[in-house]
Amino acid sequence: MMRTDQPTAYVAKYNRDRVAYVVHDDALETEEILGTLAGQGFKTLSATSVSGLLGLLKFDRPDVVIVDSHTLDQHVDLIMLLPSMSFGVRTFALVDSDVSPDDVVRLMKRGVSSVFARPYQYTQMLQAIVDELRTDLRGSGDAVTVQGIAALTERERDVLNHILGGRTNKETAVTLGISSRTIEVHRARIMEKLGARNTVELVKTALQLG
Repeated sequence: MMRTDQPTAYVAKYNRDRVAYVVHDDALETEEILGTLAGQGFKTLSATSVSGLLGLLKFDRPDVVIVDSHTLDQHVDLIMLLPSMSFGVRTFALVDSDVSPDDVVRLMKRGVSSVFARPYQYTQMLQAIVDELRTDLRGSGDAVTVQGIAALTERERDVLNHILGGRTNKETAVTLGISSRTIEVHRARIMEKLGARNTVELVKTALQLG
């Protein structure tokens, strides 16, 4: 059964000329993602491998490509070329819930627009895609507020830098000379100030805010 947690305010007809490809070898997850996108007017196609994606590219230019990280890891350089192509494909990566901050940073720096961690929130996934496409239509994104970063204390910025470096709470605690529990408190406050609900969102927001 398809997921029904889709935003009702978004009018599907605005996406009727949009093409979305999903590259994933899990049939159930692929079906749910395709259903979410198709329900909002996207033309959808899927492949189980990067070679399959290359086959799809012969038929229609995609606006969005959603790639499972397991597929992506095998062909990172090829997939990461998509955002830089002249037709401006937006690439999104699907990752496991225990993805490391270092991996998220690597993907974002290579051009991935957003990283979605399991279990997926399909409403958020769709909204992130829509926001990216609206940015394209504007020609440039809205100015990003730096209020969140500015609100961090010096210690919180130290902790954030360690998170972005892929270090664990324990490693950060040893380096900074404080307890792991204190690191957890700082981490929670950082996430609250930056409006992040998990590590993926925290890394993405921090990179966007510089």
